[in-house]
Order: sequence, then C-alpha cells, then structure tokens
Amino acid sequence: MAKPTTIYVFPNPYGHIDHNGALAGGCHEVEERRAPGALPANRKIGASLCVIDGSIKDDSDKPVELAARGDGLPLGIKADYVWKFDASAPIAILATPTTLPVYISRCRENGTPPCLIRCDGPEDLPLVKLAEQRLDAIERMKSLDPNCKVDEAGWLAQFPLDATVKELAELVAKERADAEAKAKADRADAAKKLADAADKKRADDAARAKAALDSAKSKFAKPAVAQTKPVKGA
Repeated sequence: MAKPTTIYVFPNPYGHIDHNGALAGGCHEVEERRAPGALPANRKIGASLCVIDGSIKDDSDKPVELAARGDGLPLGIKADYVWKFDASAPIAILATPTTLPVYISRCRENGTPPCLIRCDGPEDLPLVKLAEQRLDAIERMKSLDPNCKVDEAGWLAQFPLDATVKELAELVAKERADAEAKAKADRADAAKKLADAADKKRADDAARAKAALDSAKSKFAKPAVAQTKPVKGA
C-alpha cells in the first residue's frame, strides 16, 4: 500500500469573491470516501465558517439538525455566514494516492484562480503569490463593475494577513505597471523600426525601378548625328 505524502499548501482567499464582495476562495477538504447517502463535508483548509455579526434571524431559536446541514456546517441558527481564513503559515496535508492529484490540481491555474498555493515547506509563506492573487481578484471585480470598491475592513476581518498582502500588492502593482510601460515602449520602438525599414525598402524599390526605367529608355534613344560644317570652295 502506498504511503501518504505530506504537502504544504496555503489557502487562496482571493480565488473567489462572493456577491457581497466577501472573500470566498480557498479549497474544501478532499474526502477519501463518503458513506452512501452522506452529505459532503463543508470544511475548508485553513478556514472556518462564521456567523456575520448582526445577521441572526428572529426565528433562529429552532436550530436545524447538524446531519441535515452537512458535516462541517455550524449547527443551526438562521444567519448569514462568511469564511474566515485564519491560517498564518502553510498547512501540512497528509495526502493519499487518491487525494494527492486532486490537491495538486487545485494548486494550478487552469483558466481560473488556484484554490490553494503550493508551498515548499512549513516556513514558505507565499506572500508574493497572495499579493498577485489579490490584484487579480480586484481586476476581476472591476471588469464586472468598474465602480465597485473593495471592502478593506471586511477583508481584513476575514483574513488577518490581508493588510500585509495589500502592502506587498502595491509593490507588485507598481512592478507590473513598470513592466507594462517598458513592454509598451519596446512595442513602439519595434513598430518604428519596422516602419523605417518599410520606408527604406519602398525608397530602394523606387530607386531601382527608376534606374531600370532609365536603362530601358536608353535603348530606344536615337544616336546623335554628327553635324559637319561645309568646307569652303568645295
């Protein structure tokens, strides 16, 4: 029997932003197997589901059964919930041959943001990658609603590392802007060189065409007749 493999990951809270503008990324635990008829677990790696302050409904005195809500969901009260990402260091996962490929796939960007960020060890906090993911999340929000604003206080309450990530994201944004400006300048320079080369080629072609035309015309030119003066007394 193959031995489990330990991998280190960190949840990506910015992988999904819900309709309220709250962080809702991360990755659910991968279940090895589930009993027939059992509801899927609702546990996220490095995150917990919490009640939003002031959202408890008036008729919440009758909690529903835990089994009816699914393992991992809070028991009972009718309220609005939000994920809190309280991880402050990479999380070790003991992955089996069955779950390992799933976790690895969730660390990849396959057209969508990764749910998890793969780390090299317990000390490898992926702040730069989190900063990049934060910027990408805001860009996605702006693409849907150019006037939307980030709930800075809400994100910080959900993810205590958000202040640190935000500060680093500003540096990443500047680096991206500088790189884009350089790329734009390089494209303009390349376009100018192409245009200059095209102009030179047109000028050379025109010069060759004129030379060819002059050469062709010379073949049809009549030779000049030498004029002689009459000799006196002849």
